[in-house]
Order: sequence, then structure tokens, then C-alpha cells
Amino acid sequence: MSASSPAVSVVMPVYNQERYIIEAVESILRQSFTDFELIIVDDGSTDATLSVLARYDDPRIRLIRAEHGGFLKALERGVLEARGQWVARMDSDDICSPQRLARQIEFLTGHPECVFVGSVYGLVTPGGKFLRPVESFDWHDYTASDITLGKELFADPSVVFDRQKALEVGLYDTDVENEKPLWYKLLTVGRAANLGEPLYYARWRIGSHSRTNVLHNKLINNDIRHKYDPQNAAQMMTAAAGAPGKAEIGLAARGFDYYLLAGDQAAAWKVAIDCWKAWPTKPESIKLLIKALLNKRTLGNPSPPPQFIPVERPW
Repeated sequence: MSASSPAVSVVMPVYNQERYIIEAVESILRQSFTDFELIIVDDGSTDATLSVLARYDDPRIRLIRAEHGGFLKALERGVLEARGQWVARMDSDDICSPQRLARQIEFLTGHPECVFVGSVYGLVTPGGKFLRPVESFDWHDYTASDITLGKELFADPSVVFDRQKALEVGLYDTDVENEKPLWYKLLTVGRAANLGEPLYYARWRIGSHSRTNVLHNKLINNDIRHKYDPQNAAQMMTAAAGAPGKAEIGLAARGFDYYLLAGDQAAAWKVAIDCWKAWPTKPESIKLLIKALLNKRTLGNPSPPPQFIPVERPW
């Protein structure tokens, strides 16, 4: 790190992540690109998260303790405290490649017209099994249309963005607990790109904060799309309420398939049992339980090709 300010500020909001926070922090500390600071904003954790973080005595880490105010407030606090030209996002239960910052900063240096760059992402199951995307590529322009229509894999916390430009466009939309408004805003002042190498691995945990309230989150995302990209949003179907539990069971079934594909039978079994306990009379949850008992991803008709394939630890 330079004597004055680092080139990159990694901003990691955290709330009650005692189980996974070490892996997330270590994946940043082992970066091949070394000119960074890691800003961890604790959002009023009530578990042992702070005790775990207290083990670190590393000058690159800046720990900010805040009262519980929600993910977006903690994230914005971290961005405002950052000293780097670039802000790299990181979630507190995810893992990134040791080459992540090096690859992204190299790209941004070579493409000064870009105000942010993300990457395709893989998945990490609760038991630490990895899935990587089936397809790979060099890089693509990332547009408002890509955000709205979800044309390719893109992880919000995989992004590195220009801090000053983000401040100029007003940072986040405080009306919603979501990062996407900032990407739309930044695209009004520059270009963006998505790297085709999976530099980021998101922890897929059914029941985590980001995976709960499925229909509610879909409706929020619809509102964001219509507010910031109405032309493309008009092409999308508005999320319908559907039968109670339908969206949640659908997500549980998707998680079950990913877990079993990755070889994390314990996580697959747990999500099937939890789903059945929540909706014991729903045919969909009973079918999921039968799949778990048979240890099969499909019953009857074959499922479509998965977006991900299992891989050993990818570095």
C-alpha cells in the first residue's frame, strides 16, 4: 500500500457472519494486487463476528463499527470512508480469486472510458463446494439492457467502480436495499464491462438475507428497472404474486439442484427438509422431499442444462 492513499478500497459490509467471514477476509488479504485497503463495516452484529475480526492485526484492515441500520447504509458508509480511487465490492460470506483485483484494475487501466467492471461468478455451497459457470469469454460491454434483462451472469459484489464518479452521480438509491441503481447511474457517465473469467464466487445459501422474501425482492427489482431503464423494463413481465410459498419453493428447488450438482448432499438435504416443514402439504415441496430421499436432481423429465458445473477449489 502506498504511504498516502491506496489504489483500491475493498468495502465489505458484514452482519452476523461468524461462520464465513474468515474465508471472505482471507480471500482479499491474499490478493496478488497489494495496493489496497479493506474496509469492513460491521452493521451491529450480535454474534461472534467482531470477536473473529479482532484476531486480525493487519494494517490493511480498517474495521468500522456501526449501529444496525441495514446493508445499504453500511455499504454507503464504507464507500464514504474509502480512500482509494477505485472501490471494490465484497460480500462477507463470499470468496474471490487471488487474481481478482489484479485482473480488474488491469482492465480499468487499459479502458479509461469504463467507470466500473464486474465479472461472471461461480457459486459456493454452504459446505464449501464450488460451481463455476459453464461458459467463459474475454469480456463484454455491460449496458443498462444487460442489467434490466439479465442477459448474462453478473454479481453485484464482484464490481470495482470509480469512487469519484459514484459520488458525482449520488451513490445509491436509499429508497431500496439494492446496489443496481448505482450501476444504472454510473452508465450515464461512462461505459462498463463484465469480465468472462469467474473471479468471484458467491455463497449460495437458501435462507440467507439476500435469498429470503423472494417475491418481495423480485418486485423491488422490477421497480428499479422501471425507474432507471423504463424502455427495456417494458419488455419484461411484472412479477405476479402467485400461490403462497410458490416463489420460495421454486428457489429452494433451484438451490437443491445446485447443492446436489456440487456434491454438497448435506446442504441439499437440509433445504429440502426445511422447505417441506414450511409447506408440508404443497405438492412441490413433497416432490422436493422425494428428490432428496432418492438423492436425485431430477424426477421424470430431464432438467435443462445447468449454468454451472462442479469444480475443485478453483485456485
